[in-house]
Amino acid sequence: MKVYLRVKGLWLLWDVKADKVAGELYLACSVEQRMHIEAVQDDPVKIWMTLASIHLQQRPGAHFNA
Repeated sequence: MKVYLRVKGLWLLWDVKADKVAGELYLACSVEQRMHIEAVQDDPVKIWMTLASIHLQQRPGAHFNA
């Protein structure tokens, strides 16, 4: 993907947008949540995945059939 965007001259555009998104995500998090994303604060995809892995329940819940 990176090579394709470079060939089309769009890589810098992606880089700028990714920086903006990473900043927005970082600022949207509370101070307590920021400690989880300090190591990946420059990559919005990694920020999202880190927060999802912490906060999304990974075990099955109870299902009720009516």
